[in-house]
Amino acid sequence: LRPVAPGGDTAPLSAKTGPLAREPEAAEEAPEEETFADPETEALNRALQILADLVFEEPAGVRAASNGDEEAPSVSAIARGLSRGDRQAGARPSMYRYLGEAIDLYTRGQTRQAAKELERAIQAGLNHPAAHYLLGEAYKQLDDYESARAQFAEAVNHPDLALGANLALGRLCKIREDLAEAARYCLQALRLADTMSADESQSAQLNDLYDSLQASQDQDDPENLAKIVESTLNFLSGPEWRRRVRQARQQLVGQEDGGEAVVSIAEVLALGGSDRVLQALGRIDDYVRQGLLTTAMEEAMLALQHSPTYLAVHRRMAEILIRAGRMEEGQQKLAVIAETHRIRGEAKRAMQTYQRVLQLAPLNLEARRRLINLLIAQDMVDEAVEQYLELSEVYRQMAEIDRAREALQQGLDLARGRQADRGLTLRLLRQMADMDLARLDWRNALQAYETICELDPDDEQARAQVIDLLLRLGREEEAARHLDAYLEHLVRSGQAGRGLALLEELVREHPGKPILHARLAEAYRAAGRTADAIAQYDALGEIQLDAGQTEAAIRTIEKIIALNPPDVEGYKELLRNLKAGLEG
Repeated sequence: LRPVAPGGDTAPLSAKTGPLAREPEAAEEAPEEETFADPETEALNRALQILADLVFEEPAGVRAASNGDEEAPSVSAIARGLSRGDRQAGARPSMYRYLGEAIDLYTRGQTRQAAKELERAIQAGLNHPAAHYLLGEAYKQLDDYESARAQFAEAVNHPDLALGANLALGRLCKIREDLAEAARYCLQALRLADTMSADESQSAQLNDLYDSLQASQDQDDPENLAKIVESTLNFLSGPEWRRRVRQARQQLVGQEDGGEAVVSIAEVLALGGSDRVLQALGRIDDYVRQGLLTTAMEEAMLALQHSPTYLAVHRRMAEILIRAGRMEEGQQKLAVIAETHRIRGEAKRAMQTYQRVLQLAPLNLEARRRLINLLIAQDMVDEAVEQYLELSEVYRQMAEIDRAREALQQGLDLARGRQADRGLTLRLLRQMADMDLARLDWRNALQAYETICELDPDDEQARAQVIDLLLRLGREEEAARHLDAYLEHLVRSGQAGRGLALLEELVREHPGKPILHARLAEAYRAAGRTADAIAQYDALGEIQLDAGQTEAAIRTIEKIIALNPPDVEGYKELLRNLKAGLEG
């Protein structure tokens, strides 16, 4: 790929004033490894790589075509390889064929046709933030700014794409002269860049600062909004944006008061102050520590008069309500805060708030569903699967077994499609199988246990359940094949005794099954338990005679005679009569 700065920029722009002003290019030479594309181009390259990986991976058992190269190819080479492979693999889902064509076309500069193929891929089921980002970039290049905005908005919650998506949205809103929205997206982009360079211990304070800045912006002040947009876009443009952010953070650390007062890059860029609200937060916290909850709530209400959309104040109000025993009101307020974070593209904070809601109210199904959607959008597949497991347990406690089973199936579909941890997939399958067994849904239980055996051949319980279910369903020949394979495995692993115990249990559960009596008799004979072997052969012979299987009964009686039972003459007489009957 040949990265191109968004908006047609051919050289990086910089902040023009203040301590963050950029030195002339000739004044310093950054090491080569510190030169990066601008955030939007980085996000574009990352989106292309994610999509190429999606096509080459094997979700849900689909085997992707491979070009056979040992070293990782470039995205454009991958795209060309994908297109050829897809044409040869007509059985692959259309979604992947369209996606492969789109990547190939885009990397060859055929943007309009690439957009059409991406549209087809999304319509065919490709709902991934990377696809929306690439389509947004294509629309932007085609000057379809409204469509581009809609696509970039679908990518703001992906951790690798959020910074680029917010910047792109800021530019697009600026083009259509929506300065309030442009400022919101630009501040969110600056927040992401700033927290990226800050120490982890400062992240929470920085987020509060940016919340305050966003809440304190006057939407009726176009001059200030324009300043926010222009300064942010300049500061985060060009290939040296990372170095500028890092240097700015280092400068600001030196300005902090004893290492306690965190200063944001936004404040140095003169985006407006928020001291009044921050002081109010301090007073609210002091009142809460003293147990003066009513006074703390009054202080919070006063703070909202100055910054009605500042979420840090709303969050404290929610916690005050919870401390005061008004749990439902507090949870509702937290849910509104979480949804606001989500709409703003602040996925991490939205997830943290929903987790707080669920900590207080595990049965809040709507909060859990929204958390799952956010986790999926962030490519946090394992965490999303864990939430499906939790959701299923909630439904089970509510005695809604069908919905509990549905939640497990949704988790399994996600785990298979996005390659979740194998252990999580097995947990889903085992719970589904156990649930199906309890509901006497033997066919679905069998399917789940068979899949478990494929993923974990050493799961002996699953193997035994497969055999048992096949017998219940009357599929005795399949049961015999599975049983023989399992018994052979136990013998090879020195666990013949466990095989004998399994056979005894199966005979008790399924009396009258010839395949079980025959194998149990053989197991007894091999173990030297002659009397028990004779008893099983005798039972097998009776079953065969009752079924009119005379030749099989003759072979069974010959095995009994070979063991020299006490009444061997009686068996010999029976054998002669049976043979005579066949000859006659």
